[in-house]
Amino acid sequence: MAKVDRDVEELNEAVHALLLRMHVARLDLWSEKLAGIGYLDLHALSFAEEKPDHTLAEMREFLQVPQSTLTSIIDRLEKRDLLRRAIHPTDKRSYRIELTDKGVELQQEHHRVERMIMRRILDALPNGDDRGAFIKLFRKIASKV
Repeated sequence: MAKVDRDVEELNEAVHALLLRMHVARLDLWSEKLAGIGYLDLHALSFAEEKPDHTLAEMREFLQVPQSTLTSIIDRLEKRDLLRRAIHPTDKRSYRIELTDKGVELQQEHHRVERMIMRRILDALPNGDDRGAFIKLFRKIASKV
């Protein structure tokens, strides 16, 4: 097996082991408040939080999902009283999504859990140069993938 293939396999094993040990796919194990909230749900809530003047088309593009999937996500989150549709203030033909008070609280919990996960990852590295190098390399990967 070529070195590149070996590197790919080793990285694959390490990433899967990390994700399994961190229970990243099961955020409800980190917080009961996040039970039943899926990955795309969290991204939709985060997008609504970070870009309050967005349109639904911008949200769909950000999430990279078909319109039918976006509608399902919004319906599901609206049913849980985490967000609501609102007429866009500058384009009356468009809607945007607003977080409800309950949605804001859930986002705060989501951020708390994310920080806990990131701290746990960084705690696996010694302070100093290793952490800085890890963060720098991770940013480089994220910008190119």
